[in-house]
Amino acid sequence: MVAGTRQGLYGGHYFARTDSAFRTREVWLAYVDGPRLHVEADGEGTWRDVIRDRALRVLSGCIDVDIGITPVTNSLPVKRLRLAEHASCDMTVAYVSQTDQISCVFATSGPSSAIPA
Repeated sequence: MVAGTRQGLYGGHYFARTDSAFRTREVWLAYVDGPRLHVEADGEGTWRDVIRDRALRVLSGCIDVDIGITPVTNSLPVKRLRLAEHASCDMTVAYVSQTDQISCVFATSGPSSAIPA
């Protein structure tokens, strides 16, 4: 459970499952009295919206997820890539917006692209 006041009051709970290599395999997120999503990934960059039973091609190639209401998911690519201290790399992740920003289910962190809800 996460609650906050950034950009208004919100509360929600989430579940992010990875495989043993820290590749995102499933994400479930529900905001209190708000949007919900449930997606699965194959760990190789193919994503599926479980609720709508459709492929999420806009996320093709994304291995990691970044859930906006928690910093916890920021550590997933660090663990997966085994980055050394102060090391960095560029990557595109599946970003889940704040509750008041959700006009799409997912957007990539790279060039502006999104899928309508």
